[in-house]
Amino acid sequence: MTITKRSVKGSALTYAELDENFRHLEEESTLDNVISNDFTKSAGTVVQVKHSGTGGVMAFRTTSGVDTSTSTGITVTITPKYANSEIYIDFAVTLGTSAYQTKLFLIRSVGGVETKIGAGDEYNGRSRATSSVHPYDADGTSGGYLTQVLANHIVDRPNTTEPVTYFLKMGAYSGSTVFLNRSSNWQVSSSSGYDAVPSSNMRVMEVTTDNTAVSSLTYVADAFVEMPATPATTRQVTIPSTAQEGDIAVLWAFTDDTTISSNSDLNSVEAPSGWTLAVGHNDRENTSPSFAYVQSNSFVKILNANEPGSTLTLTNRQSSYTSIAIVVFRPDIAIDNFYTKNGMTFNSSTTISHTVDTTNVIPVSVFVVGLGGRYSGQNPTLAGTDITINTSTGTIGDPKYGYKIHNSGAITSQTVTSTDTGRQSINAFYLEVV
Repeated sequence: MTITKRSVKGSALTYAELDENFRHLEEESTLDNVISNDFTKSAGTVVQVKHSGTGGVMAFRTTSGVDTSTSTGITVTITPKYANSEIYIDFAVTLGTSAYQTKLFLIRSVGGVETKIGAGDEYNGRSRATSSVHPYDADGTSGGYLTQVLANHIVDRPNTTEPVTYFLKMGAYSGSTVFLNRSSNWQVSSSSGYDAVPSSNMRVMEVTTDNTAVSSLTYVADAFVEMPATPATTRQVTIPSTAQEGDIAVLWAFTDDTTISSNSDLNSVEAPSGWTLAVGHNDRENTSPSFAYVQSNSFVKILNANEPGSTLTLTNRQSSYTSIAIVVFRPDIAIDNFYTKNGMTFNSSTTISHTVDTTNVIPVSVFVVGLGGRYSGQNPTLAGTDITINTSTGTIGDPKYGYKIHNSGAITSQTVTSTDTGRQSINAFYLEVV
């Protein structure tokens, strides 16, 4: 029963009604009841906190597959009070191995459907994980004695009030063994006090968001800066004047150069002030190629009032040829947050075709992909699955991009392809708005 108010009743309360009000305050003012009566729905309220941990030790030997893994036993089940809540997951897990790396995968399970979440971007086919570390020294003599703490902070949006289970799986380099809460060599000495056994833990919190949700994104405008005739360390682009304060912009920079002399030469655009790096890449692959592949970086920003129509300067770490594409989208209400998910980038001297992961993406969101070519002679074209493609008017190495807005319904899979065999870079991700 809720409290009876005189202003609502329109007359004086009876003794029975007063007694019931006092009884309600004394006996029923639990956290759950307060939440159910909408008193704490302001954004940022911590609704509930769950925890799991273990001081136990275990070992798991991977097979030939690079992502073979097993559960650490660290598991938390939480039932969100609100479908639009955010779930904050923090973990710190101690792992050891005698080989090249250990890694953790954060798994969300709803109704028996398991989804890997919180993974990094995909770079030229490298596998993705929620957290990873390489616990060995330069000469490889002491790797088996080392342990490392793998940690991360993940914000999830499961979009449900059904029970949600989060758990951690651990993996290692293909064919190697990963150890929980111990090293590979795992020494014992009661007099010297080694090896100590730590604990590993995970905390899960439900946090409310404001209850006014974005319902749609619309395309506003775009702009291109074509590949220049000479290299430089800076390049400028004008943000479309039809943009408004509160619009969200996606920016790509594609860079190329004639030669790369050493691994220390980073041909990569720096993040402009106030912009968030979505997918970033440079061509350092532990070798010094005779010349650079095209590199690409993408950035996201909620625009301020003074930015539409203004000039944005991008700075490269070395003098390079740089082309730029920018696109602006408008949410139907003001937003103060966004997420970039499932980013990927490939650079190659041949045609690129790749299907972008849709895992853990929900509306309202937009799929965006950019493509750039070399400064001389090669101008790849972009194709995709049911996406709008816009292209600059240039003919050599000039930028283009594609997008697909998802305002509701299932997120469709996207396969993006470049149809030129020249040197090129493709850069894509999903952008969620909140």
